[in-house]
Amino acid sequence: MDEKYIGRTALLLEAFRRGEGRAVALDDLIALMKQESGAKGYLSSLYFAGAEGDHSFFLQNDRMAMGLVVLPEDAEKAGLRKRHPHQTEVIVVLDGTLRLEIAKNSGQHLQLDLVQGDVHVIEPGECHRITPVAGQDAAFLFVKTNPAQEPRGEECDL
Repeated sequence: MDEKYIGRTALLLEAFRRGEGRAVALDDLIALMKQESGAKGYLSSLYFAGAEGDHSFFLQNDRMAMGLVVLPEDAEKAGLRKRHPHQTEVIVVLDGTLRLEIAKNSGQHLQLDLVQGDVHVIEPGECHRITPVAGQDAAFLFVKTNPAQEPRGEECDL
């Protein structure tokens, strides 16, 4: 097992421990991710399902990927300009405000500030990136289809 797998498993075990045998509270997991990603940056994003095992509590499959991201801690990775040729991606803002930039397949360019409760669908092939707004805290859930179909992601220009 690699260091990231062990670190993510330890993070989730700590979240379960803090839950004292009850379900892990989402707000507590987000706070723990923010706290621990200061020392281990890779803990700013956590997959719960997808093509590759991220930790011991992972649901491995080729049909959908699902994960949780905290900002601004994950800004470097989330802010990369990318497109997923074979994936539809749904973004659900759980906390705070984030900026979603998308170059639509129609040629239209969107810059959207999404707030808690907002949901947005990114169609296959649309170039996009997600950034914090003025360094503010945010957290979002993402769900992607076809996580194992290559190429999974490509760099692009907005």
